Amino acid sequence: TTSVKTSAQEDEQAAAVAGYVQYRFGDNGFVIGIDYMPGETSLGSSTTTKVDKLKSGDVTVVQSAKAVLTNHVTPYIETPALGPMGLFFKVGYAHAEIITEENLGTGSTYGNEDIFGPLVGFGFKGGSDQGIQLKFLFDYTDYDDASFVSGGTDVSSIIDAQSEVYAARFSVGYNF
Repeated sequence: TTSVKTSAQEDEQAAAVAGYVQYRFGDNGFVIGIDYMPGETSLGSSTTTKVDKLKSGDVTVVQSAKAVLTNHVTPYIETPALGPMGLFFKVGYAHAEIITEENLGTGSTYGNEDIFGPLVGFGFKGGSDQGIQLKFLFDYTDYDDASFVSGGTDVSSIIDAQSEVYAARFSVGYNF
């Protein structure tokens, strides 16, 4: 109700497992595929203890908030491997869901949001005559902004979030 804005930045590092299915046009042609990351990755969490002076007896309230990224899917296109090192470029469009989990003394709750964003990257790939394929990739995803509005109380709070991901990926595959 006061229009006070507070800013914060959360930086998280995580290891995640992902799988992909792709189709390559020709022996060393363009690739179309889809990448899926099962499970969830933390976007940040916080727990604080506060004294609620509005309640009689100075009641202590433990508040916790957490956000996770889940259901991450990225359709993509890759260039053919270029040069002796197998340099390639990748573009895609990612989709994920941000799930909020909170236990607040006010009783407020926040909903979940779907986010989308372009992915760009480059890497190195190569394969063997037996069908084994190796890829090493650096990529960047810039997700759309997400807005979370509190519910469950008569006072509304809004959290505006901007998410981006820098990733280094190593993958091993097999070409049939």
